Amino acid sequence: MHASIAAELRCWAKELGLDSANVKIADVGSYNLNGAVKDILPSAVGFDILPGPGVDVVIAPGEIPDEDQGRYDVVVSISALLFAPDPRTLCGEILDLLRPGGRAFVSTCAPSCTLEHTGPEGFPDRWRLAPEEIMAFFAPVAGEWRYSGPDDHRDIVITLEKPCG
Repeated sequence: MHASIAAELRCWAKELGLDSANVKIADVGSYNLNGAVKDILPSAVGFDILPGPGVDVVIAPGEIPDEDQGRYDVVVSISALLFAPDPRTLCGEILDLLRPGGRAFVSTCAPSCTLEHTGPEGFPDRWRLAPEEIMAFFAPVAGEWRYSGPDDHRDIVITLEKPCG
């Protein structure tokens, strides 16, 4: 996890009061490569398509277990869009996990990021998506996006709130 994203996630979590043990948090793409969401949000349940460090629930792409659908107050996904077999499917997983009124924090490298990343077990660094493309994957759920970090290693941060009802 880039230092700028860790700082943004800490700030966002503090603003939302996510230090409560009563808040249900999921981490999509939780395989820990270089810093885990659990380091910031220890109660997060990690979902990924590969077993490994930081992963609590192994899923097939697009197949969220019934008992987990709509269960989480917060879903975080850090850099998983870089390595996802299908970014649209990953965005759907995030929405499937969120309860109505739930919030999401998603980050990924911006198209201007010039550094190559190494994914778990050889998953290639394959996607550099524009913010508008990512937001379209989450439609009709609206959200906000912004850039974070230095120009050569710029990230996109997206925050969403799933509508109630």
